[in-house]
Amino acid sequence: MPDPIFFLSRKTYWDLDWNLQQLGFDYTYDKKLTDRLGNALNIDIREHLQAGTEYQRKSLRFLENHDEDRAVAVLVRIVPKQPR
Repeated sequence: MPDPIFFLSRKTYWDLDWNLQQLGFDYTYDKKLTDRLGNALNIDIREHLQAGTEYQRKSLRFLENHDEDRAVAVLVRIVPKQPR
């Protein structure tokens, strides 16, 4: 089968990623993971990354979004400084 010419992707809110994937979107932006990285709750990040394979395969991961704080500004607040 030839590669697709285009695909459908969507940034979602309110945990609707899986629903939109089931409705036919090829990919959804994984905003939940980005939020969890900003909150630095390792257990939540780990659990999120252990979701089903089909969900993982259709999730687009990103660190920054044009309408939110830069990733470096968020990570500086949650990562402790290392001693020199």
